[in-house]
Amino acid sequence: MIKKKLKTPKFKTPNILFFLLFVVLGLYAISLVLPFIWGIFTSLKDQTAFALDPFGIPKQWHFENYVRAIDLFYVRIETNDSGRAATFVYIEEMLLYSLLYCVGNAFFSTLAPCLVAYITAKYPYRPMKWINTFVIIAMILPIVGNGPSEMQMIKNLGLYDSIFGFYFVKFSFMGLYYLLFYAAFKNLSWGYAEAAIMDGASNLTVMIRIMFPLVSGTFGVIMLLLFIGYWNDYLTPTLYLPSYPTVAVGLYKYYSAPGQETGLIPMQLTGCMIVMLPILIVFIAFRDKIMGNIAVGGLKG
Repeated sequence: MIKKKLKTPKFKTPNILFFLLFVVLGLYAISLVLPFIWGIFTSLKDQTAFALDPFGIPKQWHFENYVRAIDLFYVRIETNDSGRAATFVYIEEMLLYSLLYCVGNAFFSTLAPCLVAYITAKYPYRPMKWINTFVIIAMILPIVGNGPSEMQMIKNLGLYDSIFGFYFVKFSFMGLYYLLFYAAFKNLSWGYAEAAIMDGASNLTVMIRIMFPLVSGTFGVIMLLLFIGYWNDYLTPTLYLPSYPTVAVGLYKYYSAPGQETGLIPMQLTGCMIVMLPILIVFIAFRDKIMGNIAVGGLKG
């Protein structure tokens, strides 16, 4: 018997292009991390220490900056009633409004394209084929100047200055996420549904209990991305929800509030770190879903 020699695998040394790409990505990662570390260090300094050494490590840690920033983190809401005093909304109440605004709008903004994409992907009747074209055309057309008409429509529908009413405004399937859901449902085998229909399941049962769980990963990632976007949005709550300021609105008011203390760089960065903390916790908790790949299993024969 002739024995064959096993060849040891040869590992190729990385070429110059791979090395340059690694260096560029490493520098880019450092450029994202360094401002965050600088912001934490600066938020724990007083103004004198920052002026003397703006990029150094604090020699004395001023954790009381965060306590003071929380006290100054409020929004003054003017009322239209004559003789009635203005009300103040503090950070605890703003966090509640932010959760209601971000979670609700993210959920309904994800649910609408998911529902429409499922119908168009799995029930390809002739009228359904026009929806894809309609979505693409709506994405191409410019929407500059639609703000006044949108404001008037929201007021006429009685949805102005209402968090729960604003969910109806965000229940729209237009945009890129509809195309993502359409591709996800299109790649799913209809064998799952056929097996359930043979057992007596209705179309609604197939959609809710079989097909939607198969795209739950896509649904969760899109909802998380929308949640982060709504958390950083201060313009929409300022215009449409003046009585329910979110933490993004509070941060804007915190920066622009009259007074010398909130205008100091350490105090401004302290307020920024307070607002960023919930998003950082969400990212750490769901980093695997955000960064990982979304896989859908197949049928077993």
